[in-house]
Amino acid sequence: MPVLRVASFNAHWCLDRRGGNLDLTAVCRALDADVLCLQEVWRRSDGRVDHEAAAKELGYELLEARVPREHNDTAPGPVRKIDGNQSWWGLALLTRYPVGSVTEHALGEVYKDEAHRVAFRAELDVQGTPFTVVGTHLTWRAWGIPKQLWKLRPLLPSGPGLAAGDFNMWGPVVSAALPGWRRAMRGPTWPAPRPWHQLDHILVNDRVRVRDASIGAYNGSDHLPVTATLEF
Repeated sequence: MPVLRVASFNAHWCLDRRGGNLDLTAVCRALDADVLCLQEVWRRSDGRVDHEAAAKELGYELLEARVPREHNDTAPGPVRKIDGNQSWWGLALLTRYPVGSVTEHALGEVYKDEAHRVAFRAELDVQGTPFTVVGTHLTWRAWGIPKQLWKLRPLLPSGPGLAAGDFNMWGPVVSAALPGWRRAMRGPTWPAPRPWHQLDHILVNDRVRVRDASIGAYNGSDHLPVTATLEF
């Protein structure tokens, strides 16, 4: 029975809460996940790409999906200073297992959200067994989340798999909107370092058993990472 360590982390543009640099490679090394879903990764216009550097140094295969943004008005100050009013900003998947097919899916525009949210679906080969990973970062505008969860439903696999990311919503709401899927772990993740709410989730279906799960240490982002060890 394959065993898989997974994690999800909102990297906050690879900046800490004061605008300094977040050492994403160190974060990824500490999480030591076989499959790592990242949100708010940034391809800077000055050429620096922290999630790509982390993948290369730690030996991961890297997949990424751009989340289009209309403007940078809500981005951290260093982002506006480097990139002005437009940025490459998105999702990434770092995996130690071979990747088969990968697809990207638009989740629909939401009023007053500058980002046009997407999800990716990646088919992995884990020790000869197919395993599907769906990653996303839902809108921060609460009124748009039900629609985006509805659009996420057909992307979820019937076979072994997970859905992970920053859902910007409490766990009971997310689980109720995605029948047959349950949270691998429970606990507050935002706003770090003293979180009150769980917005970051790893969800699994009944083809997957959760061996253990935890919330990672504070590392500078406004979100804490979440991790789980799965078998299927």
